Amino acid sequence: MSTDWKRFFKFLGAQEPGKDNGGESAFSPEDFLSKQFQFLRPLSGNDAAVPIEDFLQSLPVERLFDIDERLRTYYGIAFRDWPASVLAEITTSKINTPMRQTLLFLAAGHGNGRIREQALRLLPEFAGKLTLAAALIRCADWVPMVREIAQQSAVRLLNLCREEDVVAVWPLVIRLVNRERLDREWFSRSVEGWILRSESPRALRSLLQSSNAKVRAWAYEKSLEVNALLGFDLLDSAISDPSPRIALYALRYSAHRCEEKRTHELAKFGIGANHPVIRRESLRILADRDPSLPREVIHRMLGDKAAGVRSLAAFLLRERYSESAIEYWRSVIDNDALRPTLGALTSLTDNPESQDISRFKRWLPYPGGLVRLLCMRGIIRAGGEFSDDEFLQILSTPSTRIQGELATSVRNGAVRFDLNRLMTTLTSEAATSVTREQLRRLLRELNHWDRLAMVLSIRPSEQRELLWFVTVLGDLVADSNRYSPLGPTRRSSLLELLESRRSEMDEVAYREIEQAIVRH
Repeated sequence: MSTDWKRFFKFLGAQEPGKDNGGESAFSPEDFLSKQFQFLRPLSGNDAAVPIEDFLQSLPVERLFDIDERLRTYYGIAFRDWPASVLAEITTSKINTPMRQTLLFLAAGHGNGRIREQALRLLPEFAGKLTLAAALIRCADWVPMVREIAQQSAVRLLNLCREEDVVAVWPLVIRLVNRERLDREWFSRSVEGWILRSESPRALRSLLQSSNAKVRAWAYEKSLEVNALLGFDLLDSAISDPSPRIALYALRYSAHRCEEKRTHELAKFGIGANHPVIRRESLRILADRDPSLPREVIHRMLGDKAAGVRSLAAFLLRERYSESAIEYWRSVIDNDALRPTLGALTSLTDNPESQDISRFKRWLPYPGGLVRLLCMRGIIRAGGEFSDDEFLQILSTPSTRIQGELATSVRNGAVRFDLNRLMTTLTSEAATSVTREQLRRLLRELNHWDRLAMVLSIRPSEQRELLWFVTVLGDLVADSNRYSPLGPTRRSSLLELLESRRSEMDEVAYREIEQAIVRH
C-alpha cells in the first residue's frame, strides 16, 4: 500500500478551531480514528472502505512494526489531538472491542514513555491480537522501564489470549528476534518457550501448517531442537514441505543428528522432491554415505531437469564408475521414442559434437517449443547446417525465444540467410503470413547494404510476393537514415541495381533510397 506518510501526519497535526488539546473537549473514538486513518484505509474488492476499527486488524501482522515506527518517526504530531484523559476514555467508554484494541495499540506507541507504560499495564485487561502485538513490540522499547512492563504484559497476554490470536501474531514474533534492544534470554524462555511447551501442541501444529513459509521454518527448526511430540514425524513432514529452506534444513539436520538409516531414508525421498536444491543435496548425502551408490540412481539424476543436479550426477558417474555422462545422454536420446528426455537433451546441447547433429535433427520437428529450441541450438553449436525445409520449419514456429535465437544466429552468420534461401522460403507453399512477417524481421538483422541488395534482387512472381516486396521496400525507406559505411564500388553497384528496379517502384521510395545511398 503506497501512502504519503508526511501528508498523513501533517493532517494529524492540524488544529481544529475552538479546541485546545488540553482534554476539555469530548473524546470521540470514531472521529479520532477517522481522522487518523483517513489516508490509510485500503479499499476492498467491492470498492468499500474497510471499517476504521478494523484497519490495523486487516494489515499483515508484521506490518504493525512499520505503523509503530512511523508513529515514532513523527514524534508528537500523531498524538497532538489526544486529550490528557485518553487512557481512561479508551478503557471506560462504551466502544466495541476492535475499536478499543486499535486505540490501545496506538497508545502503546505514544511518544511519551509514561503513557506507553500506563497503556502497557492496561493491555492484559483487553486481551487480543492487537494488544498482544503492542506488548511484544514494546519489548524492544528504548526505555528500560517500558521494556520491563512490556515483558510482564506480554507473558500475561500469552496466557489470556485465544490460541488463534497467538498464532496470528507469530510473524511479528519472528521479526522481533532481530530487534537490538530485545532481551533474547527472556524472549527465548518466555515467548518461544511458551509455544514450545508441552501444553501448546495445537498452537505449534498451527504454526507448522501456516501459509507463511518463515513461520513454518521457525516452527520446524524449534520443534526439532526441543524434540516436540506432535503426533507425527517432523522430519517426514519437513522434507515434504513446499519451501526448499525447510526441506533443506530437515536433510541437514538428519545428516548431523540422526542415524545413518534415517538419513538415508530422507535423502532417498528427497531425490524426488520438486525443488532442484533438495534433489541435489539429497544426491550428495546419498553419495557421501554410500560409496557404492547404485548406477541406476546416478542415471536417474543424469536426466534431471536441473543443471546442478545433472552436473553432480555426471561427476559421480565419472568418479564411481569411470564412465562418461555424455555417452549416457546420447544413449538416452537414441532410445527415446515419443519425446526426448529434456535433461539429456539439454546436457547434450551444452557440449555437442558433430556426431550429435543427426540426433538433434531427429527431434527438430517435435512440436514442443523448448525441444525445438534446444535442437536448433545444438545444431548451430555443433557447426551443422539447416536445410531449406528445416529453416522454414524453424521460421514458422510461434515462439519468441526461437525467433530471437534465429535472429541472433543470422546476425552472427551462424545460420545461412541469402537470396536463394529467402526466395525458397517466400515462394514455398507451406509459407504463411506469419512466415513472411518473420522474414521481414530477419532482413533487419543483416548489414544495411546487404539487406538493400537482397531486397532489390527479389523478383516477385505472384501478387502476395509483390505485396511483400512493396512492404519491405517501405521498411528500407523507414530505415534509410541508418548509418552504415559504404565504399565507392559498392555504392555504384547499389545505384545500378536500384536503377534497374525503378520502373517497379514508387517514385518517392526510389528517391529516398537513392538519397540514402548517395549520402553514405
